[in-house]
Amino acid sequence: MIDAAIEHLAARLNLQLRSAFATDEDLVVVSNLCEQDGSAAPDVANKLAVFLVNLEQEAAARTAPAVRVAGGGLSLSSAPPLQLNLYMMVAANFHTESYVQGLRYLSEALSFFQCHPVFDQQASPDLPAPIERLVLDIKNQSLEELGTLWGSLGGHYRPSILYKVRYVLQAADDTNGHCP
Repeated sequence: MIDAAIEHLAARLNLQLRSAFATDEDLVVVSNLCEQDGSAAPDVANKLAVFLVNLEQEAAARTAPAVRVAGGGLSLSSAPPLQLNLYMMVAANFHTESYVQGLRYLSEALSFFQCHPVFDQQASPDLPAPIERLVLDIKNQSLEELGTLWGSLGGHYRPSILYKVRYVLQAADDTNGHCP
């Protein structure tokens, strides 16, 4: 479901950019910037690239599963909702002659996620189940952290913004066969 979360956010951002810049062209892609061999990824030139940088469990949200008494014994009835933090990068991957346009797209992305920081079934009815909610916050980085991150990504710095996306999945009920 991580893929569905990132793809949903990218699709919503793409709709906003297409509207803001009056174009039918897709301006946002879910993609790495570089291939495994270090070459440029195809189809990301002059686009905003959205990709996962890191994934972690939300430490504050760790809870025990619900317990049910059945026939004199205890059994687990459901797993608690899974709460993760996805670190999602939005990077402007533009050629030199289009650099300013890339900054415009990145600015529009910032405005869009500032105005729409929460995606749930009410605000975003097409949010795929079992995703309950996505909440975006900008993740500030020092210049050192930024340099280390871009170095580990194998690419050269691109104008970008890193979001911490709090990702909540609905509780899984193992009594109904929903837990593998």
